[in-house]
Amino acid sequence: MRLAILLFVLLGFFTPVHAAKRVALVIGNSAYVHANPLPNPKNDADDIAKKLAELGFAVTSGKDLDLNGMRDTVRGFIKNLEGAEVTVFYYAGHGLQVNGTNYMVPIDARLATEDDVGFEAMAMETVLGPMERVSRTNLVFLDACRDNPLAQNLARSLGTRSAVVGKGLAQLGSGVGTLISFATQPGNVALDGGGRNSPFTAALLRYLGTPGQDITRDMVLVRRDVLAATDGKQVPWDNSSLTGDVVLRAGDGAPAVALPEYNSVETAYWNSILTEKESSFFEKYLERFPKGQFVDLARMKIELVKRTAATPIAIVSPKAPVKLALIETETDTPRGLTAFDGRWSLKRTAKKGICGWTSIFSYLEITNGKIDLEEWKGTVKEDGTLSLTHYFGDNITSEKGRNILTGKMTPDGGIGKFYQPNRECKGAFSMVRN
Repeated sequence: MRLAILLFVLLGFFTPVHAAKRVALVIGNSAYVHANPLPNPKNDADDIAKKLAELGFAVTSGKDLDLNGMRDTVRGFIKNLEGAEVTVFYYAGHGLQVNGTNYMVPIDARLATEDDVGFEAMAMETVLGPMERVSRTNLVFLDACRDNPLAQNLARSLGTRSAVVGKGLAQLGSGVGTLISFATQPGNVALDGGGRNSPFTAALLRYLGTPGQDITRDMVLVRRDVLAATDGKQVPWDNSSLTGDVVLRAGDGAPAVALPEYNSVETAYWNSILTEKESSFFEKYLERFPKGQFVDLARMKIELVKRTAATPIAIVSPKAPVKLALIETETDTPRGLTAFDGRWSLKRTAKKGICGWTSIFSYLEITNGKIDLEEWKGTVKEDGTLSLTHYFGDNITSEKGRNILTGKMTPDGGIGKFYQPNRECKGAFSMVRN
């Protein structure tokens, strides 16, 4: 009797992940009536639906859906959500943002005026809201950032108000337990691809459900493959509020790729030393967390502290005029603004729980100390002082649509802090040459 009770308890508390109810919604729209057809979304949806079915998901799918078909498909998916512990939503096709709201575009949409959007397109929140209310873990993949002639026509019809129609998709917030992955950064346009699948979906098919591997590691590998496939033109972006590992297919032993342990103790320690000026703080961090998530930042911070030793020191004497003594250091000290010229990778890491996302990767080009791109504006001084602004979407005058970044650079790297005006969102960033 005791043995039976023990087995009951063990089975009740240690049910395998794959036994949890999994449901998925997959939509792919290619055959647009009032816009150029897209060759890949239908293939993308077919292949993703097959992949998810292999991973144990009950898949609700639809292809080339008009508005009524899209409503019926989404309604059927929502009815299946009851009791789900893991849900997936995948959409490929045309999408657009209007006033910061993201919409899926059915194949029969015209979108001649702003008023048409609410009647002819479907807000993505129609899907995301029910998912987050029911399921503990939600994974969202949006390959819907393609160049959209319907959005361009709508913007032209609005004239001086065209800024309400953004390029690509807008940044999405997420509830606890949700990961939202975009084919490219919010406000940017993704490529459809020349093969059977788009670059983003091809990489997703390659890595999704790798045995023993967490979804966050899957997405890192997806990002790398898309960068390589598009020559750096497209950078997949995700917004995660997951509270634990999500492994879609169990492995035989250890995870296929070992992940560092990112814990609250490490994050609290890093935040406590972030503004310190002495290298000993960061050396102690490396000693305590040799495989931590801020290792690269700590090493660059130590290097910057060393370089600060070359700063001119004012010597004041009551009997003599002020003189300036310079301590000479290495010969590789930056000489002129061209020391920073070139292409750079930038990673923003948000303070835990305040931005709605964990990290964002971006790419910048610096020429003669200036960054002058569509979404990035800033300068680097000869001493490496960096002032940079990242604008979200097309409207570069909005206080809510930008990140302010300040920090220090060397010819090889850089670190600093960022914040978003009018929000609590802030954190650290690091830069390395490509």
